[in-house]
Amino acid sequence: MNRSSGLAGVGENGVGQPTRWPLDIRNSLSAMNLIETYEQLVDAGDWSKAAEVIQQIIAKNPNIDTSWFNYGVCLDELGRHVEAANAFLRAHELNIQDYGIHFRLLRSFYLAEDYDQFLAFVDYVCLTFPEEIATVFESTEFPLVAELPAYTELRGKHYG
Repeated sequence: MNRSSGLAGVGENGVGQPTRWPLDIRNSLSAMNLIETYEQLVDAGDWSKAAEVIQQIIAKNPNIDTSWFNYGVCLDELGRHVEAANAFLRAHELNIQDYGIHFRLLRSFYLAEDYDQFLAFVDYVCLTFPEEIATVFESTEFPLVAELPAYTELRGKHYG
């Protein structure tokens, strides 16, 4: 699933931003206008209420990676990075191929200062998705980790 199409007015480049649900899922969930309500709350920057709505969406169908991803974004925006990482992990379980999920999971581990999990996931991403290696190591999002000897070792191992 491509995460590059963020919601209107959210984010500059779209990577790792809240995303739209596929049309079939939108149609099945929108009977109560939950998705539309969520999108309005995100556009208004009301992350707390948006997280509450996402929880209702997840309760209706817990097997949609987009819902877990967007829940993680809400939690990150609220500064609840450990919980966000858990939501992104669930999204990753449902869709292991998605770079937006990988990026946000790394970001949540970083912001939660869980550098061991961050480094373990960097290693996993590099081994499993070699096409993402340059993106991971060229990112300027994680300056504190870049100074760690274990990160330097991973960089040498995967990026040369």
